[in-house]
Amino acid sequence: MTSSHPYIYITFVLFYFLLKVIQDPKALDHQLVEMLIKCCATLTLCYTMRTNMRELQLTSKPHTQQTKFFIGLLFSVFGDGLLVWDNLHFSFFILGLLSFLISHCYYTASFGLHPLHPRLAVVVFMCAIAVFSTCVYFERQSTKPLDITTFYIVIVACYLYSGVLYAGVWRALVLLLTATSENEKDRGKQRLFGILLYVLSDTLIAANKFIIYSENTWALHMATYFLAQFLLTQSSLVVIDRNKLRHPPVGRSFSSDLASFLRAWTNVNRVELEVDRSSDNEEKTHRD
Repeated sequence: MTSSHPYIYITFVLFYFLLKVIQDPKALDHQLVEMLIKCCATLTLCYTMRTNMRELQLTSKPHTQQTKFFIGLLFSVFGDGLLVWDNLHFSFFILGLLSFLISHCYYTASFGLHPLHPRLAVVVFMCAIAVFSTCVYFERQSTKPLDITTFYIVIVACYLYSGVLYAGVWRALVLLLTATSENEKDRGKQRLFGILLYVLSDTLIAANKFIIYSENTWALHMATYFLAQFLLTQSSLVVIDRNKLRHPPVGRSFSSDLASFLRAWTNVNRVELEVDRSSDNEEKTHRD
């Protein structure tokens, strides 16, 4: 990442997997901590993107695509929080799905719609229909099929979501195939790999929730999800030459901020101590 260290994001991801392993997944306090860690991980990516947008502003470069992707990340935060509670009520799953639907709308908008390449769109959406139809067929053949009302709600919601998700695949493919520079090609590969991992993660979630009902697939679909978010964010960042910034940002770190705080705190205490001593001396002089 250009504007933030990736190890902060990786740390939250590792904490998430550690929490899933050592705690009871059905405990309320576990779900609350899980929600906080997932949201903080995505917020780390939001901070990275926001910092990159500010740097682009300082160089007077356009940052419309980065703004769209940033909004998509914010909706991902809501989706992360809602899907943690989907075992309590089915409405949390629908609301989480809606949040990620909006998120992918902004992701796809950030990829751009030019050039169009409609033939490639037909191929991608035919693949989407095939995957979607297969999932629907096996859901109907599963041991616990949904009741008909819930089934139709899920069908409509997932159909819309799949359409937007595979639209992102289409646009990522177009951007990679039309890239001219090596930098654009590298970003295009990251973008395409990221959105394909997103497709894999969401397909695993759907299969686990509606077909196989297994508790052992969470590690795979969460690992692909976290990696997808990271790659998509990485592909949306623009490398900035900091020498060209009108007001270059001062490099700061946690250790430097802590040192500055301790110095300021020490100076304040020293001043207060000197004031107390001078007051004591004045009192002694007055008594004498």
